[in-house]
Amino acid sequence: MNMVVPQLLLDRLPVELIFNIFNYLTAIEILHSFYSFSQYLRQCIRKYQQYKINFQTIHKHEFDWICNVIHPDQIMTLTLSDSEETPGQMDLFFSCFATFDQSFTRLKHLRLRNPEEFPNLSQMKCLHTLTIDFKRWAIYSFDYEHIRRYDKYLANIFRLPTLRTLILNNESLNIDFNFQLLPIAEHLHTFQVHLKSIDNLPFIFKCLPNIKRLSLSLKTRSMDNNFISELNVPCSLTHLTIKLSHILRDEIGQIIQACSMLIYLNIHIERNQTNFHQWLDSDWWPLLIDKCLPQLKIFRLR
Repeated sequence: MNMVVPQLLLDRLPVELIFNIFNYLTAIEILHSFYSFSQYLRQCIRKYQQYKINFQTIHKHEFDWICNVIHPDQIMTLTLSDSEETPGQMDLFFSCFATFDQSFTRLKHLRLRNPEEFPNLSQMKCLHTLTIDFKRWAIYSFDYEHIRRYDKYLANIFRLPTLRTLILNNESLNIDFNFQLLPIAEHLHTFQVHLKSIDNLPFIFKCLPNIKRLSLSLKTRSMDNNFISELNVPCSLTHLTIKLSHILRDEIGQIIQACSMLIYLNIHIERNQTNFHQWLDSDWWPLLIDKCLPQLKIFRLR
């Protein structure tokens, strides 16, 4: 009996089925698994347009391989990382693609880890989700010039018309962004950010009039006893996640009371705070929810 070699079996599959297989794999998995199989599969690799590329942990030769084989307009998801394992990766990558925003025409999801500089995204037509993991600073470091550059870049991000989700993992920074400088972003529906001061919350709601999902990490109590009077929460907000540390219970109660349209509420209370005892009243949450959140369907507390 004649045995059909595996590569010939794969060569018989229609390109649509090959692409369906690729959908479950990362770019480097596709190259390692199929690039040397046959000419037909190499052609499929060159035609596929939904690559998911994660450069967070990768060898230099694999980085070069991907950049040489896959074109920018084939990439849908991209993670770039400057870390101890991948030092200088972003500079190298952006030097290869100087016109980043014009080359990556199908890019929908972008993640930048520990960036020193930021790419120009102004011409991107499909970018839907952006995640930025900010570089960890020394505990007593206050680089105000760096923060001001972040403020300018963040304002440009808010102007991206296609962006729907923005995740800022900025807890490692020692001071807040200047949220008062942000433009109104009617297109943003999902936002995650760490706030050193709860007093910045009114500015966030002001520039996100159509926000649906908001995830906050709140570090310190308000310095303005009247901050709640400026808290105009959009009616579109239905999902709220808050991580709490060193916040007064009454302040959180005021915030939740202003979010009357919530259907999902997730509260995470850090234990390493001096006033943790204020959260031990088991009756407080049910009373607050019954009074202020008539449409709530899911409540999580930990």
